[in-house]
Amino acid sequence: MAVDLNASAVSAPPRSARASQAQVKRASGKQQERRETAEGIFQLAGFGCIIFRQYADAGAIGMHSPPIVDEVIALSEKNTSVANALDYLAEAGPYAGLVIAVMPLVLQLAANHGVIKAEMTSAAGVVPPAALESQVKADMARQAANALQAQRAAEQELATLAAMAREDASQDEPESPPEPNGQAPVRSRGRKTSA
Repeated sequence: MAVDLNASAVSAPPRSARASQAQVKRASGKQQERRETAEGIFQLAGFGCIIFRQYADAGAIGMHSPPIVDEVIALSEKNTSVANALDYLAEAGPYAGLVIAVMPLVLQLAANHGVIKAEMTSAAGVVPPAALESQVKADMARQAANALQAQRAAEQELATLAAMAREDASQDEPESPPEPNGQAPVRSRGRKTSA
């Protein structure tokens, strides 16, 4: 989730001449990667501020971070330590998306255990623990009701199939051989008659 903190109505202070020259210079692929890394760090910080409802801080980061990024990039051209730090962070850059994806879960668990208030982090999708508990209980009750309904349907189907099997068995009962006196045999219905 990318948050554009640069779209602020408030304008940033004028940039230094050195930063402007660094920006005018055609950035190499490595420099562009370093720029994206530095911008990503500020975006992540701004997102954290938004999650904790620190909107003014998020706005300040969006307003003041571009000149800082320019200065950091200019410094990385002259200072290998800064360049190496940005390169290291660029390698970890793809993990920023994972951090942003995991953050709401961590915040929700913290709210569930009373470490933070859910209301403070509602912008990140954190809900009050009682609401989650009710939702889970309702889901469990729904699953139990569905299971009971399926069980009743299966029992009814079993009873119907058993009745059909008994009916088929009674119709398929072989007839007794004719009586020696030539009369038709008497069909018994499962009871023995005394002779």
